[in-house]
Amino acid sequence: MATTERFDFSAFDNGVGNSGFEFAHGPGVDLRPQLPETTPDLIGVDLTHRIDVADVAFAAAAGGGSGKPGGGGGGGFSFSPYTTTASAYNITIEFKGGNWTQDLHDVFVGAADRLANLIVGDVQNVNVIMKGGPRLVDDILVIAELKNIDGAGGILGQAGPTSVRTGSYLPATASMQFDIADAANFFAQGLFDEIVGHEMIHSVGFGTIWSYLGLVSGTNFVGAKATAEYNALLDNGSAAGVPLETGGGSGTAGSHWSETIFEHELMTGYIDAAPDPLSRMTVASLQDLGYQVNYSGPIDGYALA
Repeated sequence: MATTERFDFSAFDNGVGNSGFEFAHGPGVDLRPQLPETTPDLIGVDLTHRIDVADVAFAAAAGGGSGKPGGGGGGGFSFSPYTTTASAYNITIEFKGGNWTQDLHDVFVGAADRLANLIVGDVQNVNVIMKGGPRLVDDILVIAELKNIDGAGGILGQAGPTSVRTGSYLPATASMQFDIADAANFFAQGLFDEIVGHEMIHSVGFGTIWSYLGLVSGTNFVGAKATAEYNALLDNGSAAGVPLETGGGSGTAGSHWSETIFEHELMTGYIDAAPDPLSRMTVASLQDLGYQVNYSGPIDGYALA
């Protein structure tokens, strides 16, 4: 999915609902997340990025997706928060609003469970001062929301971290917002699992905190673990880094794997017809961020074309 460099909404407001992603939208369509307050242990920032339907629409046109029946639309349910228990890395999801169906809820739960089987080490607990008061976060709190944005097509939503820890820069909170009409459509096409999984990986830091950690050089991701896995894909290659996307403008370039080279890998800049495999290289990039990871977890078989 497309992503942009971090943007501080507190320093930008043009009065017509421009969310800061280099695209203006009409008044009343406010995608701005609630930013936690900065504290000695926490930096309240906006690393969310806008997601457009155009980034995934071609997949459906190409005949992709499993055509899952029913359950995607209609909404009207509220769900209690969910916290993963698969490992010492805990992902808590709070389901905001009443547009949820059981199927769409379960997509988020499934993505969180999978990610918690890949990131397995505990990280520093942190107190987050939010609108409702202080919260102790262990290890990340994701606010998930299905809302009416602009109907089917156009803006799919936005996702990414809203605060990071000082020192390590590992995200403490994140926002994942999707247009309810688009979510239902992509669920029916069998693509919403990939979309949510992709954006949740961005929410824990992929492509969003790289610049903080000095992990990008030119058009390459230079984390040692991911680079080693890329060279293994090249049959003992000697590349100095993993090639990043250079097309798509600032919304895609520099924060995803190269679509040309890696094609269907989940963390390229575009969602292809399902399935989109998650490689050891992506898991290794999370280790480069500072996470303890599990290479025996649910990693898909993946090879360069």
